[in-house]
Amino acid sequence: MTEGGSLLTEQPAAGLRDQSLDSLRGLAALSIIFIHTVFWSGETYVPQAVRSLSLVLDVPFFFFLSGWGAGYVRSLKKSLMSLAGIYLKYLVFWCLYVALLFSLWAVRGWDSGMSLFNLLGNLWFRIGAGTALPVVMGSIWFLPVYFTVLPLGSLLLWLARRASKGDGRRLLVWTGAFLALVLAGLVYTWAGGRIPLLSQTTLFYLVFYLLGLLCWRTKIPCLSWTAGLIALDLGAMVLLARRLGSDIFQMQDLKFPPAPVYLLFSLMTVIGALWLRGRLTGLSPSSPLCRIGRAALLFYFCQGIGASLLQRLAPRIHLAWYCKLPLAYCINLSITLVFVCLLSGAYRLVFRTLPAAIRRRS
Repeated sequence: MTEGGSLLTEQPAAGLRDQSLDSLRGLAALSIIFIHTVFWSGETYVPQAVRSLSLVLDVPFFFFLSGWGAGYVRSLKKSLMSLAGIYLKYLVFWCLYVALLFSLWAVRGWDSGMSLFNLLGNLWFRIGAGTALPVVMGSIWFLPVYFTVLPLGSLLLWLARRASKGDGRRLLVWTGAFLALVLAGLVYTWAGGRIPLLSQTTLFYLVFYLLGLLCWRTKIPCLSWTAGLIALDLGAMVLLARRLGSDIFQMQDLKFPPAPVYLLFSLMTVIGALWLRGRLTGLSPSSPLCRIGRAALLFYFCQGIGASLLQRLAPRIHLAWYCKLPLAYCINLSITLVFVCLLSGAYRLVFRTLPAAIRRRS
């Protein structure tokens, strides 16, 4: 069948990295920086409609891309072990974060806000209130969710592969069945029900993770289909918002806890990503977007530092909001890049240089 002849066209599995996936991860990382620019330092000057619109490419998209990437992983053990790697990287970042807090206290006199309770709580991503860098832990809330969703999603994928016995169509059916089951559970919680050990937030992001697994080898081949699906999704979102009495211009209120309108809102980016997939494969692995995508976790860690420092600087910038916002975003991105470089160097030291030196001495 020709490329334009079907809605979903299967992509051949590649031995190399998926450049589309890396590029979309890079786009998602840049979007998170933008979101925390408009919401933390931009709360007083950015219009509400702009803040709500910024959430169209948010954490659900990260979970969708995580599920997409999990499609390439054939080992349940490897999927679960990746969590240990993420936590070790978080610990290195946490050391940098604490050192920076005390440096700001010593040099600038800023209250670090780091009690023993906060220090120990931060080891498991607990938000420490009143620190000099509030956006850091304020934006780490998604990691405990990720540490729940990834094992559940990986287990469901393992079960689907066992049940399908290597048949691609059966794997698709089983994955879709698990997605439908989780979605039904989510709807049940929206109706007021409770599911033991599974929160509404966990189910919501597990839906996007499984959706990524279901679509990991697919793309939407033509723009007309993409525009039609987005229009259909947008129409359903508006009708549902009216039915539930939700304000689509207050999307942040619909994000915590995640509401049905927020799910439809986030689906628009998923549709766009499946169209972009076939158009990003030609990007060079050394392109800025791909390089950011490969370091997306570092950007997510470090953007909180940039957004926190921007909070203190933004009130001194007196411009119209449409001029101030791009400038503020560039400042946030620049600070984030500096700390990404520092954190990358720390990773090389901790995970490569020191182990190599120890091996040579032993």
